Amino acid sequence: MIPNTTQMVLLVEDSTDDQELAWMAFAESDDHVDLHIVHDGEDAIEFLEYRGRHAQRRRRTPDLVLLDLHLPRRDGIEVACHLRATPALAYVPVVMLTTSNDPDDVRRAYDAGVNSYILKPVDFPGFLDMVRQVQRYWLHLNRVVD
Repeated sequence: MIPNTTQMVLLVEDSTDDQELAWMAFAESDDHVDLHIVHDGEDAIEFLEYRGRHAQRRRRTPDLVLLDLHLPRRDGIEVACHLRATPALAYVPVVMLTTSNDPDDVRRAYDAGVNSYILKPVDFPGFLDMVRQVQRYWLHLNRVVD
């Protein structure tokens, strides 16, 4: 990554508490991150396809998608499957952030094509540390297909 380059992160999260934690964690980061938050799986797909209320947004593919598992309208598995089935989005890194430690959920997420499955920390220091680690790996160390 080139220093001071703004990277786009899409957070798909229905919990307002987790949305607020993410805003604070990214705000405390030294990185330049353009964080977009959508509240459900259908809104995520509309965001990614520039449809609905996102039709006029700047045409840019996220550098990273942080995706909750349990979402209204379409769950995280459906969103991940949609990303992987869409050629322009197939290589976008997807990190599943969830409270579910169910082995079946983990398996379904990886089968849907997520790159990582992380349990959400329940406190702000843990959440902040998790965001820092996710940023460091997925936005700095990891290389993706252009």
